Amino acid sequence: MSSPANRSCAGRRTQRGAALILFATVLILGVAWFTVGALGKAAPTTADRETKTGLALSTAKKALLAYVAQKAADPTENYPGRLPCPESLGQPGTSADGVAAPVVSPSFPTCSSVGRLPWETLGVDQIRDGYGEPLWYAVTTGTWALVTSGTTLTINPGTANTITYNGTANAVVAVIIAPGPALNTLSAGTPPAGCSNVNQQTNRYAVPYVATKFLECGNATGSYTTAGTSPWSNDRTISITATEVMDAIAGAIADRMQRQVAPALNDWRTTTSVSSWGESFMPYASTFTAPLSNNMCGNSGVTEGMMPTIATTLSVSSGTCDTSWASGSASGFGLTFGGCTSTSTRLRCSFTALLGGLLTPTITATAHNVAYTFRKFDPSSQITVQINGGTQTAAVIQNFSGSVSGSGNGDGTISFQVKLPTLSIFDSIRIRITQPVDALLADSRTDWFLSNSWDRYTYYSVSQTVTANPSGICSAPVYTNCLTVNGIGSTNSNDKRIVLVYMGRQLSTQTWPSASVTNYMEGINAATGTGIYASSIVTSAFNDRVGACPFSYGTVTIC
Repeated sequence: MSSPANRSCAGRRTQRGAALILFATVLILGVAWFTVGALGKAAPTTADRETKTGLALSTAKKALLAYVAQKAADPTENYPGRLPCPESLGQPGTSADGVAAPVVSPSFPTCSSVGRLPWETLGVDQIRDGYGEPLWYAVTTGTWALVTSGTTLTINPGTANTITYNGTANAVVAVIIAPGPALNTLSAGTPPAGCSNVNQQTNRYAVPYVATKFLECGNATGSYTTAGTSPWSNDRTISITATEVMDAIAGAIADRMQRQVAPALNDWRTTTSVSSWGESFMPYASTFTAPLSNNMCGNSGVTEGMMPTIATTLSVSSGTCDTSWASGSASGFGLTFGGCTSTSTRLRCSFTALLGGLLTPTITATAHNVAYTFRKFDPSSQITVQINGGTQTAAVIQNFSGSVSGSGNGDGTISFQVKLPTLSIFDSIRIRITQPVDALLADSRTDWFLSNSWDRYTYYSVSQTVTANPSGICSAPVYTNCLTVNGIGSTNSNDKRIVLVYMGRQLSTQTWPSASVTNYMEGINAATGTGIYASSIVTSAFNDRVGACPFSYGTVTIC
């Protein structure tokens, strides 16, 4: 008879044997199931690959436009609408794989006009076509994308398409390309016009990449095409137009106009104009004409039209809006006044001290067109004094005052006293007053707006209550001569002192250039002279975007 211990060991051996048999059975069934499944699954057809390629191109286009829209909304982006550069041809396999050039480290400082799609920069996984090839991408550098990190661009609704596509010059701004599998056409005969014999099967992935190892015909030479079924090219493409870029960033532009530009203008009204000229005012508008040829200089009594931002193209002492010092005078006990003279950079008043001692000459200076521009003057930094030809030092200013005429030349006149140190008899004194400067160009909130000429695509309207010749009241509970904006998130719709209308891109029913507002704005916004504007849901027939001051949404006040 076996002992209990022997029976226990025999039982355990029986259990282990059963477990091994069960595991082997499951393993065999699994392998059989996988084998049957694999045998039953057909290899991808050409149609399957083309479908995947089409989806990849569509996904990449959406990712690019989403990236552009996101960047445009960034308050620090100087070129809203800017497209990313492709990945440089030498970047694959480096730590900057998938990153848009220019890249500082590793060093790829220049943007190539064509390269692989910068998926890492776009914030997506690498997108591949139906043959497993990463997508490529082409864009015009220097216009829609940077050349280097120091490049300056100008992007706005008037920026044109720049790339030839399907035989049409200047048809698109960017092209995304699915390169397909490697081709070898060295023995395929004479290629058609625009194509060449290639062998992409050798050294295709040698870094730096060569475009002709992936792209064929026009896609390899900068004249892009959709490319059909052909032994000479298997590329597939999708394009992006300037219109699509403008539509993608319209909301971001409107938001930045409301959050950055409108508050900057309101700060001019409440603070800068007062410290510069002694009065709170908004400049008159420039009478509306074709925006690209408008002189952007305000006109007396005009409260709506183009923005008076002439300084973006002309200096303060040129053109029809000359705001240099037109005249100056001086007086003071114990001084012989030698006269005030004006140049393109300053007004200078000269004296000779006759009695010595502590003297305080009074200076009065006048500049034309101040009521029609955003010109500021800072008495703390723009007035210096020089004694006996010595070093110019900041003047000690007393009793500064100013005024602005609401009609005629829109004169801005300032008056102040300069406290001088103790002088000797016959000391020579020169007081130097530099020319007024542009207030908006010096404001970081409006730099992107002016440097890209968005002001020429923005309608400007001010209430008569805030001009240099005010009339009416625009504060609770009385609203007289205020502007009204329907559909804007604010406590009141009829309390606006400033309204900005981003006129948007050209619609199919509109003609540019034009002197008619109806070719730039739609609906009630095109009915000028009413002081009533609408901020509606954007449709195919209405793409205006409106910003205004005052503006509040709930408990948040923007301006």
